[in-house]
Amino acid sequence: MNHEFWYLSRAAGFTAYLTLFASVALGMVLSTRAAQRTGRQQLVFDMHRFLSILAVAFSLFHVYILLGDQYFNFSVWQLSVPFASPYRTLAVAAGVVSMYGLLLVTASFYVRKFIGYRTWRALHFVTFVMYAGVTLHGITAGTDTTQTWARLLYASTGIIVLALLAFRLQHRLPQSQNWRRARMAAAGAAAVFALVVIYGTGLFAPTSTAQSSVQTASTTSVLAAGGTFLPAFSGTVSGTFTQKADANTSQLSMQARVAGDLPVKLNIDLATQQAAAGGQTQVSVNKAQRLDPASNALSCDGKLTAFDGGNATLVCTGAGTYSGVRMTIQASFAAADKTTVTGDLSGEMTRLS
Repeated sequence: MNHEFWYLSRAAGFTAYLTLFASVALGMVLSTRAAQRTGRQQLVFDMHRFLSILAVAFSLFHVYILLGDQYFNFSVWQLSVPFASPYRTLAVAAGVVSMYGLLLVTASFYVRKFIGYRTWRALHFVTFVMYAGVTLHGITAGTDTTQTWARLLYASTGIIVLALLAFRLQHRLPQSQNWRRARMAAAGAAAVFALVVIYGTGLFAPTSTAQSSVQTASTTSVLAAGGTFLPAFSGTVSGTFTQKADANTSQLSMQARVAGDLPVKLNIDLATQQAAAGGQTQVSVNKAQRLDPASNALSCDGKLTAFDGGNATLVCTGAGTYSGVRMTIQASFAAADKTTVTGDLSGEMTRLS
């Protein structure tokens, strides 16, 4: 399965995020004396507006290029309506709502003379909520969050925005005692929000913990709000096997790890016995299990429904976080040597009625 559209969406998402960050930063600089002192206030404003337009363009591309991806087969409805996405519903909803907020704020540049300066300024306060939503969307829905560079990106941009916000409040609010308390309260609230985002999403957890967090999020029960349901997944198989055979019986045991869309570990045990001449083959052991490679927890239990040489089909019923799901997995593998097997795997999930 090709994933060009998924890669394009991820690249456009990060580009949109960085462009939005630059626009937000310039917008806050405009509201302080710093832009006035440079004498380039109009230039900064033009850059702020242009970057907002670019952020809109990359955001729309980030969202709707996924219509071409055959992995999730998103519809326009699922990409455009909050809570309609089958993939990390809450995290995607935060991104959809933030996209509409960005469209609203950017459109306000062109209707300012009709709505008045005060209304236009008030609309721009949506930017802070929208930026927080975009950041939350990127951290919780993005598949690159466990990468060090992505963590540093979110952390550095978030710290800069919070610092600029504190600088803006420091210079625009009155210097009375009550307003000083208000500034301290606002700074404390911003710090708490930052800690919730950082630690609640595992942003700075060790790699293994962060990956476990992402895997846990990706294997949340499909029956729960925000759970993930993967209509199709694929990957490459590598593992070990043992095979025994005598005149009347044969046995295949295999353990394999699968790297791809949905990391899995497979256990297959198959034992057959040949009846007397002219009789049919009897299966005495038929076990096929899908495990979480990180925790080794059972996520699907079933049996082989077809096995012919290096082609196997197994059907299993979800357990634990995958309760309520049936998985059909097809594997095509070949022996690389006496104990090693490699190949390809594809599968699909269906909901149990």
